[in-house]
Amino acid sequence: MSLRVGNCSRLWRGFSLIWDDVRGSIKGNVRNDMHTRFWFDVWLDKDYPLRHYYIGQGEPVDTCVADWVTRSGEWNWPQLQMVLPTNVLLRLAAIPTPNASLVVDVPCWR
Repeated sequence: MSLRVGNCSRLWRGFSLIWDDVRGSIKGNVRNDMHTRFWFDVWLDKDYPLRHYYIGQGEPVDTCVADWVTRSGEWNWPQLQMVLPTNVLLRLAAIPTPNASLVVDVPCWR
């Protein structure tokens, strides 16, 4: 989650100065999953983005959560098993997959 600062108010510019502190208290609330970054946003774990648990080769590619769901609406388990440990996969299995018919993803306080 990034903060855009361009031609903005003094209040918003001041807020941008403390954004790194605020960002640590925000997590993604996945609905349709088009805006939540799978590896780099905090959305599954309460403390860390999933890149913290990455076990694949090289660095994780920046994708959204929807990229890890099959056309039939299930988690893409064959791909996920290659890049995440079992304990994380079990937590992922406990949450519903994103649904394109729902409203957009929204940030929320942890």
